[in-house]
Amino acid sequence: MPLQHVVLFKLKGEGGGGVVEAFDPLLAQLLATAPGVRSRESAADLGLRPGNPRSYQRLIQLTFADTAAFRAYVDCAEHQEFLKAIPDLVETIASIQYDG
Repeated sequence: MPLQHVVLFKLKGEGGGGVVEAFDPLLAQLLATAPGVRSRESAADLGLRPGNPRSYQRLIQLTFADTAAFRAYVDCAEHQEFLKAIPDLVETIASIQYDG
């Protein structure tokens, strides 16, 4: 059964001050090069509730063939490089994995 991986990114300063311009290319690179991903989707928050402390600015949803493919992705160089590059840009990351 496919495995879904959904990640929400809360950007520092709600993405202002050049954060979005720095973050989005890093995310695009990860999505373009990450191995084992069957399908990928990313979205930006529409900004309908600015200043809401529960709002996140970016979302990705990745589909993997199975748990083994997901675990390989978690440890892959592309994912690890992305995680090393974003600490100054991201306040909080929330993720969930589910069958689907």
